[in-house]
Amino acid sequence: ELSIYPNPNNGQFSIPENNDVGELRIYNILGKQVYSETITKNNVLTNLPNGMYVVAIRRADTLYTTRMVIK
Repeated sequence: ELSIYPNPNNGQFSIPENNDVGELRIYNILGKQVYSETITKNNVLTNLPNGMYVVAIRRADTLYTTRMVIK
């Protein structure tokens, strides 16, 4: 399970600490990928407009997802 905080947020959020490198992908409500980054840290800052998104992180062979609101 993936949790991010704060949620809702203003485009800046944290992912619970994990020492594994992962691939972060964010999708809009239509399923289009709007952001991608290889993550090695806890804090993420995006330039995404207000809206609801699906956040997906792949670490090793595991995919974690959750919903996020930017306001």
